[in-house]
Amino acid sequence: MTVTAAMLGVILEAGEGVSLLIDGLDEAQFLRSRLTRHEVRRQVQAIADAARAMDPADRAAMPEIDWPAWLAVAGAAPQPEPGRDARTWFVARSLVPATLLWLQVYRQSEPTLFEFRIGGL
Repeated sequence: MTVTAAMLGVILEAGEGVSLLIDGLDEAQFLRSRLTRHEVRRQVQAIADAARAMDPADRAAMPEIDWPAWLAVAGAAPQPEPGRDARTWFVARSLVPATLLWLQVYRQSEPTLFEFRIGGL
């Protein structure tokens, strides 16, 4: 099994989770919902951690995805609530959808990145 395939699976699943959580919300509604904010932060961090765990060469094979932004999210220092919530909203509304869109493209053009392999199989 490749680490990249597993990490891409995490990114896809968490990204879809973020999309579902914020569907139909505007920023004010997002900011009022403590539970939604917490869960979106958790899912965004899962994406960032998975991106950081991927092989840099595999990230380089998908250059349209903003990996530097995801790595910055992964390494970001904790912020007070207002700054953290604004960053989370931005990531959820722009970085997550763009990443999911490009992953769909790459799944078709680079399918081996998404394949789970065990040993020489």
